[in-house]
Amino acid sequence: MNNEKGIKELKEVIIGGFSLTSIFIRHLKDGFDPTDPIKIFLAIQSDPAFKDAIDGINKVPSEIADVDLKEGFELGVLMLNEGKKLVLGILGK
Repeated sequence: MNNEKGIKELKEVIIGGFSLTSIFIRHLKDGFDPTDPIKIFLAIQSDPAFKDAIDGINKVPSEIADVDLKEGFELGVLMLNEGKKLVLGILGK
């Protein structure tokens, strides 16, 4: 019997975190505007990646406790890829 929990929810939280960062950067890169908090809230509320991250967030601690080497590398690659997308988005590419 396999007791591995997997890393599905953990991956969703990482992607959701990068998505959240992207939303903040997109709305604040031109400086703060009094309407930015409302725009940010609406963007977060409609973001599917953020919704996925929140839905299973209670499973993340047990997934972290069960991460093996292969999953660790998989998470590292995911973070590098998401970071690259974030930087390219900031640069407008």
